[in-house]
Amino acid sequence: MKWPGAIHEGNGEGLILIDERADRFQQEAISRLIKGEVGGPWGVLAWTWPKVHGPKLVAYVFQENGIHTHVQAGELLELQLTTIKNPVTGAEAHPAMLLPEGIIVKRADLGSSDVFRLSEEISMDHSGQYTAVGPFEYSGPPTSS
Repeated sequence: MKWPGAIHEGNGEGLILIDERADRFQQEAISRLIKGEVGGPWGVLAWTWPKVHGPKLVAYVFQENGIHTHVQAGELLELQLTTIKNPVTGAEAHPAMLLPEGIIVKRADLGSSDVFRLSEEISMDHSGQYTAVGPFEYSGPPTSS
């Protein structure tokens, strides 16, 4: 996602990248989720990105390692997280966020991006900037029988 200003001002663009191993049902579910069609946190945010590109099927490589997580989505996205470093001493800092009311994440470790590049319809380089990583759970709205 990319916005021209603050997220709450809207007018952003989204790019849906789906793991090429996903079956047709999973692809449709992920697309509907990101477009905000099933509520939850994406339903709250989806209005902020009225223009959505994709979905595009790409090969995903995901190495979960907390604040050292690495994600590669084909040739379109690369994200390598790292700790925040003291600019004077180079010592690592390990801040965390606790937000029990959070709609996307309740607890996250804060860090920096060694690499955060996105190319295609949306192009950006967010390397060397703030990142956060934490557990995310979303089970969707209740279904009727």
